[in-house]
Amino acid sequence: MDRKEAIHLSDDEIEFYVDFELQSSGGIFDEKILRIEKHIIDCDSCAKKVSYEMKFAKEWEMWLHTSHKKNNNGLILGALEVLHTKLASEEIKNKVERWISTWKGYGQAAMKVLFDEQENGIRKLTGFIFDGMKGLTRPDSDWVFDYSTVLEPARDSLGDSLERKKYNEVFLKTATDLLTMNMKIKKSENKLEIIFSGLSEYEELPLVLLVSEVGSCPDIREFAFNDKEKKWVCIFDNLKKGRYTLAFEPVEL
Repeated sequence: MDRKEAIHLSDDEIEFYVDFELQSSGGIFDEKILRIEKHIIDCDSCAKKVSYEMKFAKEWEMWLHTSHKKNNNGLILGALEVLHTKLASEEIKNKVERWISTWKGYGQAAMKVLFDEQENGIRKLTGFIFDGMKGLTRPDSDWVFDYSTVLEPARDSLGDSLERKKYNEVFLKTATDLLTMNMKIKKSENKLEIIFSGLSEYEELPLVLLVSEVGSCPDIREFAFNDKEKKWVCIFDNLKKGRYTLAFEPVEL
């Protein structure tokens, strides 16, 4: 029987289906899943896309749990030392010097940032990675980041919603939960945006260090207070494709 050529599934529909396949344990299929599966049966092109996305999703989860297990703070410390010799602002220079001398390059928090980066044959990725990064942070830091999630309709008979992680967006959690901080990679704008809200304009916020792992000069930015929206904003724009290490200066907020 000839396979039908029809209107193809959107990327969101394929992602929705793959997430269900990986997270569910069977049960009742909802109408959307049934429609997608019927389309896959009739469309070779979409069947191939679904197969590729399923393979990628499995590799991605495995990669998250096996990559970057060995780390030291040499990359951060080296970047700070380079910046210390080039910075024009004495205020920022003094903060960097303290970061080097007092904290030996360890951060209040640290993470990997992938921007349209390919790793071990896996398709190009954009997102934050926290696995294996504790060795780069100060021992007493209470900063913990959690991925943003979106809820999808349930597939099983219990009627529970399923959560899907958004790897390009994270939120900060602390022991006191007084801080509200959101970090987001905006791929379409080549931008990394960090926003603190709920803090007064008189707070001292940390410097943010972004270090490319392909030899480009490291970049360090300050937060700026947006008086109209009453929030602190730090933006790294014009990001190039690649892998980065991002670290926050150790400060008490």
